[in-house]
Amino acid sequence: GAIARFDRGAIEVRVIDLQECPMMDLAVAEVLVAVTRALVEGRLGGLEAFKDLPEEELLGVFTEVIRTGRATPIAHPGLLAAMGLGGPSTAGAVWEHLAATVEQELSPDARNGIALILEHGSLAERILACTGSTPDRDRIVAVYRELADHLEADTFFA
Repeated sequence: GAIARFDRGAIEVRVIDLQECPMMDLAVAEVLVAVTRALVEGRLGGLEAFKDLPEEELLGVFTEVIRTGRATPIAHPGLLAAMGLGGPSTAGAVWEHLAATVEQELSPDARNGIALILEHGSLAERILACTGSTPDRDRIVAVYRELADHLEADTFFA
């Protein structure tokens, strides 16, 4: 969703979906807070570098990542430099770099959750891997029953 922040002259866009269980939701939140802190503290490329990046170009990168996930090529030199990376990469490799930078700040549960996402993909990617590209109704129901079990047990879906 989008929220107008008139006091800051900005629109806040929220783009994080719920995951398969509360433990994974907290893992994602924890890594995002740690990465944000690292950016502000200058342990990654630096927050100032982000201010000069054209919003239209970032929107293009964002839209492509939504569509193709961690395999999305990231070649925007300014964005890569702002995150402390030197050359072309993928969205997954960028997140591997970011997570490695803050790994020691994360709880064991967050490290495990983020490692699962980095290895097997987002929840959407993991669901698609389980259902296959042309699933029938029974397969979809079975996968979502398994997801419900993970939600109830507060365990990761792999």
